[in-house]
Amino acid sequence: MGVFWNPATAVQAALEADHALPIALRQGCDGLLVGLQVACTHLGQHATGRALLVGSDCFGTGGFCRVTADYSILYGDGAAAMVIGVGRGIAHILAIETVTDPGLNALHDGTGLRSEDVRAAKRRFLSRHGRERLQHGTRNAMSKIKNRMAPDAASDRAIRHILFPHLGLDILRENYFPAFDQGEKRSLVGFGAHLGHMGTIDQIVALQALVRTGHLEPGDRVLLIGAGAGFTWTAVLLEIAP
Repeated sequence: MGVFWNPATAVQAALEADHALPIALRQGCDGLLVGLQVACTHLGQHATGRALLVGSDCFGTGGFCRVTADYSILYGDGAAAMVIGVGRGIAHILAIETVTDPGLNALHDGTGLRSEDVRAAKRRFLSRHGRERLQHGTRNAMSKIKNRMAPDAASDRAIRHILFPHLGLDILRENYFPAFDQGEKRSLVGFGAHLGHMGTIDQIVALQALVRTGHLEPGDRVLLIGAGAGFTWTAVLLEIAP
């Protein structure tokens, strides 16, 4: 597409939305949720208008192997979009939180390595810092998200579904599920395993599946959790509207 091609302006041109503010994020796999956070801040300042959020990842190009390029993660392609703003919708946004750990940045620093070899950068990081550093960072982030989104047992039980990134089961069981009571049971881990990790849209695709199949009722709360390179984790707490 070219070094300077901007996908946000491409969508803007296709919609003929000349007065929209186009923003493109190179955030990694919580990019759509970070975009949601930015959009909420912008709309909150202006109290009018709507925001269209679009996410898409295609991993089947450039020599990237969906099966062997990474550890315990199988990759799939996909695209999703959502509109937020004042008015009727399928859900209300109750809270958004982002936790960062820039000390994990080197996990995806491929300097001097083949860009499609994700494992090589991770091996280099793990050889220097150990597996425990990554595990500690992820578990700490999940603990912070849990404490902010569900600080007590009642608020935790009110969350019916927790939509995690579509990572490998061993990664989820070691680092993500333990922070939440019955975290695996409340997840859509089987659905995620069927589709693979689709980058920035895992949680939106899973949410749409819940809506489409009738598994949500008014008042249900759903927690979306994304993990982006760098490292960042973003969580969005929704309440299904009447």
